Amino acid sequence: MEINENKLFDELLEIRKILIRNQSINNIRKYYPIYSQLNYILAQLTGYCFESNDVIYRNMDELNEDIRLQNKKQLLKYFERAVKEGDSLYFLYMSFNDILKESNYVQIFNDNIPTYNELQAKEMILTYFKQFGDKIYSIAESYLNNRISINVDLEPGVGGSFHNNYSNELGYILIKYDKFDAASISAIIHEIGHAIDNSLFVYPQQKNLTVGSQFLIEVPSTFFELNFLEYLIENKIDVKGASYCLADRICVVKKLSEEYEKFYNLKNAILTEDRCIIDPKTEEFIDLEGAILYGHGYLYSLNLCELYRENKELAIKKLINLICSRKEMTILEGIESLGFDEDEFLSLKKPKENIKKFIKKYNEEFNIYE
Repeated sequence: MEINENKLFDELLEIRKILIRNQSINNIRKYYPIYSQLNYILAQLTGYCFESNDVIYRNMDELNEDIRLQNKKQLLKYFERAVKEGDSLYFLYMSFNDILKESNYVQIFNDNIPTYNELQAKEMILTYFKQFGDKIYSIAESYLNNRISINVDLEPGVGGSFHNNYSNELGYILIKYDKFDAASISAIIHEIGHAIDNSLFVYPQQKNLTVGSQFLIEVPSTFFELNFLEYLIENKIDVKGASYCLADRICVVKKLSEEYEKFYNLKNAILTEDRCIIDPKTEEFIDLEGAILYGHGYLYSLNLCELYRENKELAIKKLINLICSRKEMTILEGIESLGFDEDEFLSLKKPKENIKKFIKKYNEEFNIYE
């Protein structure tokens, strides 16, 4: 898996031209993040990149301040909508934690999991995506051929990243891992989920997500990630590796719920320019945006995976419909579009028993003393 550096450079030049020709705020907001992402990828792969002042001749301090203010407004608008429609994420987190309490959840890991060579990993990924039809399969294949780079130095805590590209339907994927196992392969699947979202939603319709719909941006990626891990278990391809990864995701969601609860317990808070929260008393940093985006992603996807177990074709149709029309939907309309009533969805009624069974079996069979 490697990125075609010549294509990357050509696409970077194309975005650079668009920015140089039009320095309006809207154009910079739309294309400068893409330019920065492609520039970053080029630097990671070749050690070469453009300087920011090579493309922006406006006052960068003023521009950055304007962008920071927009980020603050976006987060405030999210909560305005949550207050108006009901904070569904808060109830999802409560339901998830109730399941963990009923399961006597204990955090146990065994990361001694099987590894694969690159050819085996690619075959595993493509065989999985084949069940979703030719269009989704071809998107996955296109990225595996020349738009994924592994063993890349990413920020701490980041396993992979998808980089959009408005000059081309296809973007790029960077993965930090230097070996192939269930953890790294599921990270690739997650980022391909973003690529599928980009190809089905963003690129053909050229839609910019509003704040009210942006909170579902992690749903397609986390659905494919969790569904892939269940696929590995159900088909006995890599039960141990997939079980470890699912146990890790349970831990991740639990930590996200704690971050979200911290916010609700604050009387005063400082909202930073990158949509995070600081407790002014303790100076504790709360990743509120991460708790919102990944919380919706994983908790929506738990329901979607149950829907997939019941009817695979219907589940994929509903997922694609959610991807393509979420800009126009309210939270409740989005839930109803998946075929759930609100209480059933927010209580995690359908996935509840399977989560409890998984935790019980994992703690019995895959503990650290084996």
